Amino acid sequence: MEKLSDPVLLHILQYLPIENRMMVSCCNKRFLRLCFDKFLTRETKLGGCYKMSETRFKAYIKQSYDGDIGELHSFIDMCTSLSEIHITTGICHKMPDETFSFMVETNALKNLCVYTQSFEWDVTTYMMFKGLAKSVGKLKVPWKTFHIPSFYLSEMKSDPDIKDILQNSSKLTSLDIGNCDIFSSLPCEEIPISDSVELEFLRVNSWGLDSKDLQQLLSNFSQLRSLSLSECFVVLVERGVNNASMDGIEAIQKYAPNLEYLNLSDICNPLHHRDLETQIQCADAHTTVPEIVSKLKKLKGLALPLCHLDQQTKTKEDIFSRLTNVIHTRESKNSKNAAENNEKKEVVPSCMEMLVNGCPEMQEFELANSHFTSSLHRSHRTGGQISPSNHKFNYCDGAQNVLASELVYISKWHQLRRLVLSAIPNVDSGQFLVEISENCPNISELLIAFLGATDVCEYQLALNKALPNMQNLQLFRLEQPNFELSPAFWIALGHCKGLQRFCCIAKDSKFIIKHVIRFVEQCKQLAALQLFSGSTVIAGKHLMKALISRVGRKRAGFSVIVYPILGDSATLKQHIHRLPHCHYSQITMYSTQVAQTSTDAWWEA
Repeated sequence: MEKLSDPVLLHILQYLPIENRMMVSCCNKRFLRLCFDKFLTRETKLGGCYKMSETRFKAYIKQSYDGDIGELHSFIDMCTSLSEIHITTGICHKMPDETFSFMVETNALKNLCVYTQSFEWDVTTYMMFKGLAKSVGKLKVPWKTFHIPSFYLSEMKSDPDIKDILQNSSKLTSLDIGNCDIFSSLPCEEIPISDSVELEFLRVNSWGLDSKDLQQLLSNFSQLRSLSLSECFVVLVERGVNNASMDGIEAIQKYAPNLEYLNLSDICNPLHHRDLETQIQCADAHTTVPEIVSKLKKLKGLALPLCHLDQQTKTKEDIFSRLTNVIHTRESKNSKNAAENNEKKEVVPSCMEMLVNGCPEMQEFELANSHFTSSLHRSHRTGGQISPSNHKFNYCDGAQNVLASELVYISKWHQLRRLVLSAIPNVDSGQFLVEISENCPNISELLIAFLGATDVCEYQLALNKALPNMQNLQLFRLEQPNFELSPAFWIALGHCKGLQRFCCIAKDSKFIIKHVIRFVEQCKQLAALQLFSGSTVIAGKHLMKALISRVGRKRAGFSVIVYPILGDSATLKQHIHRLPHCHYSQITMYSTQVAQTSTDAWWEA
């Protein structure tokens, strides 16, 4: 290190998170000076600093400036090269509100082009947004990335100082305004994005977009590569005339033909939706969602409700068209050509087959019942829900008609890396799991929940056979009430040598301590183990103590939680909330992840 010049060390230090730089700064006086160099404050990401306190934060920013800095705005004023600001709740919970009530010198934000805000409500993050927005709104910053929760839009309506914050959006490439409600629609005056022709990432979860709104919204976004419409419940409906309509979904294929990631989770077929079915007068029967999506040849990630694979639905217009064809056929019965045509029966591919054939590059696939909620669930609208004792969900009517044979087609996606299968009722032996494991060697993340009957798990033998084939599996989440945590299962899972995280929720099952310990010792890379079963609290404590004593010291950051899923709810929540955020958000709490962050799309490549 002594032979390296200051510029070289600064180049290395810029890749370290803030908390790591603070630790390195204690080495000697040279590192103390370098770690707080202004050069390192071009980008400031404070979300992962869960150990940050007000005292440590002031100590950090004081070293960066010749003077006494006691408030955040002084720190930002100093960073004249600041181009990105990312605000999350991780940094704010130990700091007083007044620290974040500020106005920033406009000169300090002249290079700002990226702003992201936590989507979880927090008083301090709200105050930070207002303080920054008043300064940024006057500059009309040419944004490249702008992510805020939709409930801040009301502030943009009422406050003249920040209403123009998004006026300059011609260079916008990433926009996230999720977590709205079904009564709000786009485009709107607060978000003038009609000229954002370079937009590549768009997340508008939970907005009240109908089919016409979606057509209008997408008409200028030919470069769009990632789109999330999760929980946009009325996107398949045309308001006013109460018709089910595919025009909005067809607009995706028309205006964004190069789309790579698409999230349609929780968008139930309107003919099956319990809140809409009585309002639908007629339906557009000329096509289906899988048929339209299959035309997106570059698609790499897709989240789709299970009911859209139902081919047994007969709409009124479909029945009418069939009756019309019968009448025309009878009238032309004496025609030789008509007779020959009638004898030829066209083989129509299934919905799943159309998707596989049309989108050969698929890497992420989520297939779930649109009404499914996990025992540990994270939603855009409701946030984290930990309520296993009163956990209930209903199967969509269309999902009841989808057979397990449809799932075999998934095995033809040879590039598949992430697979989610949730609340699929007609699963029995689960042979499709074996075929998927044999033909999709790159799967690194597997999440399965409530497959088949809930009173007995019929696919366990198939899963035990499939797991040894998944040599690249790194993350596995299993939620099945009566799944047997047998020795055979732990042996099969132990063959996944690269497994890093495993979460199991099986409320009616019990584990044997020695089998779990043997599994953990076999999987050398395992960093997180979460067992929420039917075993007792005492058994869980014994297992945790044994694992920590055997492998905890050898594996840095080893995280283990073992607790009965139906145990004391307050204690369960306490254990879960203590988990590292990366485990909590990515494996513990069930949520859709396709097209939810910008790292899912082009900027990761």
